[in-house]
Amino acid sequence: MKFDTRSFALNVFSFLLILCLMLLHVYTGELILTGDEPRYLYVSVSIWEANNLILPLSDWVQWQLTHSLPGNIPADRGIHSVIHSALISPLVGLGGLAAGRWGQFAVGVFPLLVVLAKYPNLLKIDALLWVSIYAISLPFFPYLRLLYPEIWLFCLLSLVLIGLSGTKLTKRGAWILFALIISMPFFHVRMSLVALALGAVLLYRVFKESFFSRAELILLTIICLTSFILFILYNKFLAGSGFSASAPFSPAIDVFFERLAVQLLSFRHGVILYSPVVIVGVSGLIIGAVKKNFYVTLCGLILFLYLVTFVWGAASESYTARFWVAILPTLIIGSVFWWRSVGNIWRWIIALPLIFINIVNSALFVAKHYLFLENRFGSVSYDELYYIFGSKLHLGLIALTDPFDFAVAGIDKDHSNLLALSVLLIFILLAAFLGIYKRYSNLFGIALTSLFIYLLNSCLLIQYEAHQYTSEIGVDGQGQTFMRFKFNDEQYVRGIKIGKYRDALLWGIQDEFPKSFLITGIESTGNVTLSSTTPGRQLLKFEQQKMKEIVITAIGQNASSKWAHFDIKLF
Repeated sequence: MKFDTRSFALNVFSFLLILCLMLLHVYTGELILTGDEPRYLYVSVSIWEANNLILPLSDWVQWQLTHSLPGNIPADRGIHSVIHSALISPLVGLGGLAAGRWGQFAVGVFPLLVVLAKYPNLLKIDALLWVSIYAISLPFFPYLRLLYPEIWLFCLLSLVLIGLSGTKLTKRGAWILFALIISMPFFHVRMSLVALALGAVLLYRVFKESFFSRAELILLTIICLTSFILFILYNKFLAGSGFSASAPFSPAIDVFFERLAVQLLSFRHGVILYSPVVIVGVSGLIIGAVKKNFYVTLCGLILFLYLVTFVWGAASESYTARFWVAILPTLIIGSVFWWRSVGNIWRWIIALPLIFINIVNSALFVAKHYLFLENRFGSVSYDELYYIFGSKLHLGLIALTDPFDFAVAGIDKDHSNLLALSVLLIFILLAAFLGIYKRYSNLFGIALTSLFIYLLNSCLLIQYEAHQYTSEIGVDGQGQTFMRFKFNDEQYVRGIKIGKYRDALLWGIQDEFPKSFLITGIESTGNVTLSSTTPGRQLLKFEQQKMKEIVITAIGQNASSKWAHFDIKLF
């Protein structure tokens, strides 16, 4: 028997990838128990210890102390799905939080093992490389070992897409796929539309290939109807309604694009801000749709259906970009298709900088994962990288705010979300055109590179030296603290940085910090060139103006002068 070098290489590479992920998680250590994870933990323990969803408080406290937890985690089930909590309850009950998390790890890497065992022809070296990039990147890497349902959704969607990718479908395989698809909404209601679309595609193939008998089709219909009724009852038990799930925003067309911008680019949960390779994933799905590739087009449809169910939510105290984990299989497929479609030097020129940003964020997460939980009112993680890389480039400058977080803190929201989304869509389309119109790839490549350089230039945060201006602190007639900066000569100013984010992690939470700022720019002639109010953030941006003097006035009923004593820089 001839030795299969390719198969051996893929198996070794995959083994090393899984080993690398394990070692990185060991080095990272236990992640902070936050967001909804305590609720999922509580349900798992309740099922194991009491055979129901509510464990008595005294038993819950005792279990925590027994497993080296603080003992003050609330006994709160919430209104969340309990299916995955039930499945990992034996691991949690016997081995505690760490065992449950490693169980989640196994679920996350299971699709890769299935491909290696059953569908090795699907996994070419470029596909495995893209799988590796997404695996070590945010948001997949942290959620690979957290007690959230998203990693189960990722696994289920991966297995279904793997099953549908083959040209031949067996009767046994169809039943397995139907079972996986039907289970998706039970893990989370956000997958309802995705499950409907996948079920319709699978049903079409079943009819087309005619390998189900009439009796089997009747049985399948009964199973689907029964599952639908059970799902309504199950969701009503959890959330009080047959279909809805809790979300801070109600669905509306005008709100959709603002929420989409937030989910893509906000400094707390924006997936592209911390994992920009997602851009080529979306571009690849567009290329697939234009080229009428049914499989890739299906992935694009699934992505859209998932978007319209989750953009209304807010992941709040969870780690970065939680909601995107479930849909990553479609973006991985899109990335591979983009890579193969572009197929020239431009794919390297575009992909490598994006991959580098991914890796930098992942490295920071491994070293200081807690920083990504502090991205509430500014990108603490990019602020850290700003100082690590020599105080020159701050990608937090292009980050968007989430109106939900700012409303909770009583801070005025930023109105630049839709503009940023438009620029991002242009970037995605240009990357797609590289694979659609190859004849003009150089033109689109140059345009894309120019836009990328422009965005990087907008992230330059080069501070003026202290000797170039004088500063003073004062109080205006309304009792508000202000700072006045006077330049020796007129200068172009486009922003202000108020200290390090890590020096004020409660900024936005404590009322002593300003809710907004009034920025006033004055020329040497005395003319006011700038007068605008901006949300009370530590990183203030405004239209670049030439000015001799700039005054920053705090606005907020209980705002103190504490902010004015931070290390304030002009740029």
